Amino acid sequence: MPQVDEVAGAFLNSMRKHLRYIQPMKQQDEIIIKPTAIMVENGAKRWQSTAVGYFLGKKPYFPQLEEFARTNWKGLQHVSATSNGFYFFQFKTVPFMEEVIEEGPWLFQGQPVVLQPWEQGMSLRRQKHLQIPVWVRFHHLPMEYWTEDGLSAVASGIGIPLYADKITKACLRLDYARVCVMLDYHSTLPRHLVVLSPNLREGNEVPLKIDVEYEWLPQRCKLCCSLGHKSLQLPDTKLQGRSAPIAVFVKKKKSTVNVHDMADTVADKADDLAQDFNKCPDGQKGATADSITTTTTHTFPISSER
Repeated sequence: MPQVDEVAGAFLNSMRKHLRYIQPMKQQDEIIIKPTAIMVENGAKRWQSTAVGYFLGKKPYFPQLEEFARTNWKGLQHVSATSNGFYFFQFKTVPFMEEVIEEGPWLFQGQPVVLQPWEQGMSLRRQKHLQIPVWVRFHHLPMEYWTEDGLSAVASGIGIPLYADKITKACLRLDYARVCVMLDYHSTLPRHLVVLSPNLREGNEVPLKIDVEYEWLPQRCKLCCSLGHKSLQLPDTKLQGRSAPIAVFVKKKKSTVNVHDMADTVADKADDLAQDFNKCPDGQKGATADSITTTTTHTFPISSER
């Protein structure tokens, strides 16, 4: 039976057959790696049909997520994940991947899955959610704006345009144009836009009202100025170990409520909120200490016309 050293040596030898030493550069105290364009191009080919997903809230149980994806997403070949909450869904072809993304937003166990096509240089570091891709519908859009430039101009009134769905590109559904837009935490999210459309016959500009519908919108936290949770639902909040007071109903002649216990409950919730506020990093607190007791939950406005 081979010894451990022999097995390790055989493994290293096999790796040496495939990997090679490439001389790095050194500038002052920094080691600089300078890949070639061909190297990057070859490496990107493997991931071109991959969708990258993440959740704004708690990370799901991976086996359940994988089963969900394989059951619902046609053409899925492989699912992998990183420890900090990024999920990679590799499809057989790019069209399979695009179809799944365009059919979103997807919900898994009540949580929206934020899906984007993989792109070169995509950061895999979890940061505070300041921007989120959202599908937006633009109703009553004149047909002359169903072009790449036209859609880009209109969608820029909401955020940063990313891409339109295939049906919009082919002009097969003219009731509305559907575009994926990167929204910012500070976006006002209007319900309509005004397009000053040039009148080619008369040489003037005609104002056109374009109705805006958001297919899904994340919640906003005023305390840490990020997306994905309400002000009273910070991810770091831990109440599992506490036995929160419950209002006691005492049945006498009429059903009455123990006011003292309810007051204690309200006081405890205010204390929890103050502690959550203190957990927010310095410089990221969107409220003052004086406003803690009056902070209310806040969500993006969403169109009721669906």
